[in-house]
Formats: sequence, C-alpha cells, structure tokens
Amino acid sequence: MRQPVRRGWVAVGALLTVVGALLAYLPLTSTTSASSTVGAGEEVIFSISSPLGTYGTQLDLFHPYIEVTVSWSATAAIVVEVFGCGGDANCTNATRGAPLASGNASSGSISFKAQSGVYYAALPRAGSSGAAQLTVDDLGPLAGGLPGMVLFAMGLVVLIAGLVRSPPEPLPPPEEEDEPKELAAQLSRD
Repeated sequence: MRQPVRRGWVAVGALLTVVGALLAYLPLTSTTSASSTVGAGEEVIFSISSPLGTYGTQLDLFHPYIEVTVSWSATAAIVVEVFGCGGDANCTNATRGAPLASGNASSGSISFKAQSGVYYAALPRAGSSGAAQLTVDDLGPLAGGLPGMVLFAMGLVVLIAGLVRSPPEPLPPPEEEDEPKELAAQLSRD
C-alpha cells in the first residue's frame, strides 16, 4: 500500500525549487564593467564577468547572453557606438563592420545583448566633438546565479524527500477512563 506524501515537505521543496530557479536565471544585480572619460575615436574595451568568473564558465545553460547598458554624458551631442571584437582583447579591428548598438545625444544609454567571453568596444564616433564619460553596466543574476542553483538543488532534495518519506505512525486512540462512570453511578445512588 502506498504511503501518503508529506504535504509540508513537498510544498517547501516546490517553493525552494521555484525560488532557486528564478534566482539562478533572473538578472537582478548590476555590475559596472568599465567607466572612463574618452575623446572622439577613443574606445572603452570591456568583457562581461561576474563575481564568480566569466558567466560562460558557469551559466551558459541559463545565460548565453547578458544584457549590457552603455551610458554616456557629454557637453554636446555625440554618436556613441558599440562594436564586437570577438576574442581580441585589444579590439584592433573594432570599428570594422556594423555597430551592435548606437545612440546620438549629449547624454543617454543604449542596451544590447552581450555574449559571455567576447570583448566589446564602446566609443564616440570619430568627428564627435569633446570628451564623453562612458559607463558600461551588465545585468546578471545574483552572485553569478550560484545562490539560485544551491536553492534549486536543496528544493529538489526536500521535494523528493517529501514524496518518498512515510508519515509518522498515528497515535493510538486514547483509552476511556472509568472514573466518570463510577462518579455518575455514585451520584445516582446518593
């Protein structure tokens, strides 16, 4: 005969599993990858990393691409462009090809999906006047997703334990005491 499941264990296990999956996947924390004041044609080179190393080493399953925002402020309107450099850490051929994202204003921001392990260059287009403050922020899961993965694994263990664990033995019914009957019989005699 099949034993009934422990509903409390199953509920806690399911909750931990869902919360863990969300923490491992959802981008909750912002990390500034680079910040610099540059002139026209000068570039800010960056690659995406997390507190636990490159996202690619742990989280390619969950995060093959990371949301990156490049923001800037300048004294006059400038064109800011972002180019992919592949594995070239110096971005020697950064400005060849179409930009991944671009914006035109005295201040603003542009967003794009960056791939882990790839270098990028953000720069004001040559011909723009004045210097600009460029800041690169990437949005990733809390501590690289590790707390979420741990909660997910714990949730699975608790969920499975709740499904296979047998409930405690029921308590035997209480024995009736003879005192009330004896007391009633004694009162009826009096």
